[in-house]
Amino acid sequence: YGQTISFASWMAFGVPLSIVFLMLTWFLLTKVMLPPEISAIPGGTELINREIAKLGPVSKEEKLVLLTFATVAVAWIVRGFMTTPFVSDTTIAITGAIALFLIPSNFSEGKFLLDWQTAVKIPWGVVVLFGGGLAMTDAVSKTGLDVWLTGQFTLLNGLTLIVVILIVTTVAIFLTEVTSNTATATLLVPVMGTVAIAMGVHPYGPMIAAGVATSYAFMLPVATPPNAVVFGSGYVSIAQMSRVGVWLNLAGVAIITLFVMLILQFLWGIDLNTLPAWATLATN
Repeated sequence: YGQTISFASWMAFGVPLSIVFLMLTWFLLTKVMLPPEISAIPGGTELINREIAKLGPVSKEEKLVLLTFATVAVAWIVRGFMTTPFVSDTTIAITGAIALFLIPSNFSEGKFLLDWQTAVKIPWGVVVLFGGGLAMTDAVSKTGLDVWLTGQFTLLNGLTLIVVILIVTTVAIFLTEVTSNTATATLLVPVMGTVAIAMGVHPYGPMIAAGVATSYAFMLPVATPPNAVVFGSGYVSIAQMSRVGVWLNLAGVAIITLFVMLILQFLWGIDLNTLPAWATLATN
């Protein structure tokens, strides 16, 4: 649609959402579903202090990496308030990555913060996954699949916006339990934009709800890499994860729906019940 959501705008919506959901998750896990059998571990504080002491002081290299990352993060945020036609979020990220290859960690020995021997160990499969997701987005649009899928959502046209967002969020969360987040977002987000235009409402509502919901999957180890790490620890079974995760999924549906309906339009200065002019032009 030719619209860009700045990093700052996304953070303004996403950070409060994450904080609220984190607090809700902590309460549900520790007070309702899995209350701890003991309130404190004997010697736990001393153990943590010993492990921290083993790390030693922050090294010069660690400080330089932290400074580089902080600079990139600040640039992402500041760019949202500036008009820079030749600078994008991608440009900033690439510049930060190149800087790691150029900033010396030990100048006399010719060592830098990052070298290619370390860079090749990066999980490039994740990069390919995101690239594939972008390619799928283009394919969904060019092949007309988004139009066909939109036809399958015709039942949503007679519903109110909050009900549509509730349904979209639920479908996205439970669908991403068995498919990758990227693939689910790639499939649903463009379709939700088309559905929103057909309903005469702002596309951001259903699209943001679908996009955010694809990261809220807690039932199965295959849903997200963090879920797989937790399951791989051996302390959590699939049955336990599913039993607890389904309630976290439902909590995610409620929180995302409320934030989209109540907070999104306030933060971004939009009316979710009104179709913007740029969306109308995009359909012509």
